[in-house]
Amino acid sequence: MPRVLESLVQETYKNFVVWVCINQPESWWNDPNKIAVCESNQRLLHFLQSFKSTYPFELRVLDYASRGKGWSGDKWGASLARKTLMDLISAESGEEDIIMSLDADTLVDEHYVSEGMGGFLRFPRAAALTFAYYHKLEGDENLRKSMIRYETYLRNYFLGLLNVKSPYSYVPIGSAFAVKVWAYKAVRGMPLRAAGEDFYFLQKVRQVGFVLPFPEVVVYPAGRLSHRVLFGTGRALTYSFDELCQRYPLFRSSSFQKLQEIYLEIQEVASTRKFEKGMLLCKYVSPAHISAILENYKQPRHIEHALHIQFNALEIYHLLKNSLGFYDEKIAVADFLERTGLERSDNNLWDKPLPALEEFRKKLFEFERKFVRKKIELLQRKNKSWWKYLTCW
Repeated sequence: MPRVLESLVQETYKNFVVWVCINQPESWWNDPNKIAVCESNQRLLHFLQSFKSTYPFELRVLDYASRGKGWSGDKWGASLARKTLMDLISAESGEEDIIMSLDADTLVDEHYVSEGMGGFLRFPRAAALTFAYYHKLEGDENLRKSMIRYETYLRNYFLGLLNVKSPYSYVPIGSAFAVKVWAYKAVRGMPLRAAGEDFYFLQKVRQVGFVLPFPEVVVYPAGRLSHRVLFGTGRALTYSFDELCQRYPLFRSSSFQKLQEIYLEIQEVASTRKFEKGMLLCKYVSPAHISAILENYKQPRHIEHALHIQFNALEIYHLLKNSLGFYDEKIAVADFLERTGLERSDNNLWDKPLPALEEFRKKLFEFERKFVRKKIELLQRKNKSWWKYLTCW
């Protein structure tokens, strides 16, 4: 946490407030295995209270960690902390104010706030921005290799969605997004979930406004393992490398072609107001739902929007997983390298030494940012309906 605050001290824009939530379950005070965490939280609270007046920004600290103040019951963790913070912020903020979400182990550069604000000034119709990310490599060589592989999985997913013009083309990372207050209120805030709250939150936001991937802001999340979460970066790094590859596959071109097929079917249904039960779309959106949409909406853009609400980010992930078949990591890597235009290797990419993998990661990161910038340039030339309705862009 102190390192994160120090990185914000360097921020060139000065008019912002930092909110921090120190939290844990109340029951941890009675658990000998957790008492060290409780004491660490107390030291952090003391540090924040002692030094908050020295920061060039207003610092507000929520204490859900001291005795008698911890979370009770089974509702605790990142989703409750995010929701508690964002509910309080939105209650006292204007509709056009911006909430930027960070984790306590995510570093930023000196233009984090100013560039984030600049993104909304440049794209005032956006409901939320998702930022570029570059995980800090930590631990031994095996852990660093796993982090590079997991990050490659995220970029494979995102680039594939961009390539087929998916309305849900963004990466939901809790420490790498910003949202307008009006959009936060429109979806009734952050959902409470054991994990993946950022995924479900941004999915809801996307259904009321545009979630724009914005490559000009880069955050640097921690690349460390964690058994506390059910999935995500921390959990992914707890698996062996082979298990990581199986659990987080690199989706091949054929998987994204299936996705594109559904998008073409959605456009066909919207324009003709007809559908067939044999459509691939009907495996993910029931014919009853499609019939109801056609009955309730007349305009093609409204029909398309409603269909994309049903065939959402979660259904997209189900489609990609279902289309995998037998998974071969070497074939998937070769397909991904060919699709991105990066140099194809005759050997398994993951057999290369760590410095070579780090260089590959850097190239992939820059490739992704350039690709997003081109998509944004295209988006700026499109009409206003692209910002209002769910459609392929």
